Amino acid sequence: MIYTKNVSVMGKYDRLTKQETRRLCGLLGQSFLGDRIWKNTHIDIQYMDLKEYGLCSPTDFDSRYYRDFEILLNRKSSRKNQIATIIHEMVHVKQFALGELKQYARGGYRWLGKSISYEKEEEAYETIPWEIEASQFEKFLLPHLQKMI
Repeated sequence: MIYTKNVSVMGKYDRLTKQETRRLCGLLGQSFLGDRIWKNTHIDIQYMDLKEYGLCSPTDFDSRYYRDFEILLNRKSSRKNQIATIIHEMVHVKQFALGELKQYARGGYRWLGKSISYEKEEEAYETIPWEIEASQFEKFLLPHLQKMI
């Protein structure tokens, strides 16, 4: 059974329903994190008008391992893009929750134990290691999950 009690969905959602969004997050969360960590993780999803497809951010910066997250999704994206974006952002949840990726309040990141200073203007999005991983999962899982949801 897919555990979805820890996923809240807000905003106007035109393509994916609230239930489909929660089910997809639950499926990915359990798969990526395992039952114990997933059941102690909370995600607030907000469908809204964005320039980007989506954004993921931990909201409990004081913790050693993040367990509370906010995911913002572009409500005007196609159904396929919304599914792809949820996959992508849930990979970031995995990265943060398992301690693979750490974001510092003053800026900068730690990826797999190595400090990385990332400036959006200086570095291409496609070269950032945590984005490479999220994009790979997205491309691999999208065809399968589109059929399931």
